[in-house]
Amino acid sequence: MHAITQRTISIRNQIILPVSAAAIFFFLLSASSAFAQQSGEKTFGSPGDAVAALYKAAKSNDTSALNSIFGSNAGDILRTGDDVADKNMRASFISRYDQMHRVVIEPDQTATLYIGAENWPLPIPMVKNSSGAWYFDTESGKKEILYRRVGTNENDAIDVLHALVAAQREYASESRDGDPTKHYALKFISDEGKHNGLYWKASEGELGSPIGPLIASAAGQGYSAQQGKP
Repeated sequence: MHAITQRTISIRNQIILPVSAAAIFFFLLSASSAFAQQSGEKTFGSPGDAVAALYKAAKSNDTSALNSIFGSNAGDILRTGDDVADKNMRASFISRYDQMHRVVIEPDQTATLYIGAENWPLPIPMVKNSSGAWYFDTESGKKEILYRRVGTNENDAIDVLHALVAAQREYASESRDGDPTKHYALKFISDEGKHNGLYWKASEGELGSPIGPLIASAAGQGYSAQQGKP
């Protein structure tokens, strides 16, 4: 029993993925010197008004309002092409905002929204236009979001590869289905009633498959095999 517990802990420590897609809204702010409004963003009387409007639109899932706030760059900012990631991102933003939020006027006179206990800055700065109204500078923000998405995706890919290496080592640590030869799995999903892949549906009382925790982690984020997406 002790060995099984230690094995399970070891696997989980190695292959459960972080909830990565949900953090896109909270990447570090890049310095912005672009104060000319270019993308039709909605303007506000103060940074506080802009932030309140963003929170209200996100919490009510008001796509029309969000599109208005971010103007012609809304698509690049709000949608990644992964519906599950987009949903998790918005939920994470709301949760962290509720936890803590503050607006800071930076030395370059832009305004930044910081949220959550970690004080993560929204990557889209707020700036004044020539009329003195505030808006989210999406031209600057969308570039930082893209950089961070690429970095996050690369890190996630590395995490998955590490997870698969750990799962293959676990699979090859013992013989399967009466085969005396220990070897790596040749497929991801086992045939019905067999253990010839990295994953099988464990029956009650049976030790789970090597990539069971990985699949459980993805399912917990909202992914499913029916979606046909990673």
